Amino acid sequence: MDEDKQTTEQATDTDKGTEVNEAPTLESLMSRISAMEADVEKYKSDAEKYKNLMRKQEERAKKTHEELEKTKGDMPDVDQIIAEAEARGRQAATEEKDGELAKLRVKVEAVRLGVPDEVLELADSSKLIKDGEVNTEALKALAIASGNSSFEAGAADLGIGASNKGHSPVEEMDPAKLAEMVNKISPFG
Repeated sequence: MDEDKQTTEQATDTDKGTEVNEAPTLESLMSRISAMEADVEKYKSDAEKYKNLMRKQEERAKKTHEELEKTKGDMPDVDQIIAEAEARGRQAATEEKDGELAKLRVKVEAVRLGVPDEVLELADSSKLIKDGEVNTEALKALAIASGNSSFEAGAADLGIGASNKGHSPVEEMDPAKLAEMVNKISPFG
């Protein structure tokens, strides 16, 4: 009966489309185990290789991150750059306005002293401003040299002899007339 049962099982397995194999031998099992162990060793070495590659990649990433942070530290702050540029711009504008104001003051003093425009244009403007102030001595010399001057150098103007005792002609002027003169020469009025 056992044979019939075995034949029936073989027939059933054959019907399913699978072959019935004989029982594996010890040698075949040992060779399959050796092959599996070789595969396991290969997988272990591959895993170790990939672990090492990942460690190297992680080290490179850390170094790159550190270099990036260092570079960020070396880069100037954008707000600081903008503030410095604004300060330089303000400084340049102030210097330009100061220069324009000094030229205007020279022009006013030249008109007061009677220096003709043609003579003033030919004069070295750097010598007409001394220590940020109008060099009245140079303008007086230009007025006298031009011959068109309404200025006549007196002892008080040259710094010799009696002075006008601290009074200026402005103090003696009518306030309305003084305001009118100031408005004529003022760059703002």
